[in-house]
Amino acid sequence: MTAAANPYGYRWRTHTLPALRTRACHECQRCGMPERPMGWYRLLEGAHLDGDRANDNDDNLALLCRTCHRAHDYRVWSLTWTTWQRAQHERRIDEADAARPILALLRAS
Repeated sequence: MTAAANPYGYRWRTHTLPALRTRACHECQRCGMPERPMGWYRLLEGAHLDGDRANDNDDNLALLCRTCHRAHDYRVWSLTWTTWQRAQHERRIDEADAARPILALLRAS
């Protein structure tokens, strides 16, 4: 997988995220929640503020707790999720219609 295909690969885990944690003093840059000690499940995440996962500029990255990260990304995530749900709904309807012989007869006449 190339770096463009997986923006959260080796470089992100070993260089970008540790540098972001150090820069943010291991606490959420919005609410100030501290990071848990090493070995525990991490609550802080690296966030791309402009939504472009390939843009790793320092001014585009922030260390956020899960709550703040979700609040920041909710609008974009919600739109993506709703679009996906609608597409799945339409696909299921099309599959169900294709399996109904009466609709095939109505289309043929």
